[in-house]
Amino acid sequence: MKYKYFGCLKESQINSLNENSKINLLKEKNLIILSSSKDNHGSIKRRLSKLLFQNNINLKINNYSYSKHVASDYLSFLINHYSRFIDGDVYQYNKEFDLKTYLLKKKKAKAFALEEFNKVFEMIVDVRFIALEKDVNGKLRVSNRFKLIDRERNYKYIDGLRHQKESVFQYLTGNLDFFDVTFFDNNGWLREIIDFEIGTRILKYLNDRFQFEIADNLNDNEKAKFIYKNFQGEFDSLEQLIFIENQIENQQNIDRAFVVALFYFLKKKANLKMPSAKLFTQIINGVFNLDIGLIKDPSSQSKAHLNRSEKLKNEWENFNSRI
Repeated sequence: MKYKYFGCLKESQINSLNENSKINLLKEKNLIILSSSKDNHGSIKRRLSKLLFQNNINLKINNYSYSKHVASDYLSFLINHYSRFIDGDVYQYNKEFDLKTYLLKKKKAKAFALEEFNKVFEMIVDVRFIALEKDVNGKLRVSNRFKLIDRERNYKYIDGLRHQKESVFQYLTGNLDFFDVTFFDNNGWLREIIDFEIGTRILKYLNDRFQFEIADNLNDNEKAKFIYKNFQGEFDSLEQLIFIENQIENQQNIDRAFVVALFYFLKKKANLKMPSAKLFTQIINGVFNLDIGLIKDPSSQSKAHLNRSEKLKNEWENFNSRI
């Protein structure tokens, strides 16, 4: 499997750079978000020490964190790279569950499965911080649990990885030898990610059999997920498509000029993978029920276009720095 950011920094680029130059290079490549905090280094250390993902890092702690799309890509890499620790446990659980329920009647098997489902869910999601939401009838209930799992992944694990400066840096330089069994054994945050993925797959297995939750029902960003699933390889990440969906859905009037600015900002300024202008136009017209004519790179950039691009730049940075 290929990852956009694995090995995107070459040793020849960074060996001769001092710390500040390295940070400037990361910023130029849209790999990090600089913090506006004025705290001194000591207070930053104290604040970061409270995070789950604090680790002994070799790089000097500076006022930045990695962009969310980098962290998301890094998470996918870690899960795939250490998949042998996931697949074996999931297979073993599924086999033992089948043996325990083989002779049970359907009703009893489902009751046992529900107990297991709830137990595993509470092992991977901190239920103390789950807020109740109103359903379509106005009654308070726990949200769809797969939605809560997605939220846990985004706001705990992906955001946590944004602060793993040394290991993300090794990922960006393509140092595969760094990610060995010793690295796995010495980092509790990584083992927790693997446990989370194991639990998620077990829940999916149980849910596929007994339909406790409609996994795709009521989930946020369904249009982004639809595009990501049906146009694989045309975009960098789901996070990128969520940004596109948010931008389109939050605009009162969508016109061709806005779509031009959005497309070329992501392609040229944010340096993200995008489909052809023709295919992108077809996708958003079909998914968002628009009627935008074919877009193309403006030959001359008007003040209005530059203003739209600058606004998108600010909103992209805010989107990537959200916690």
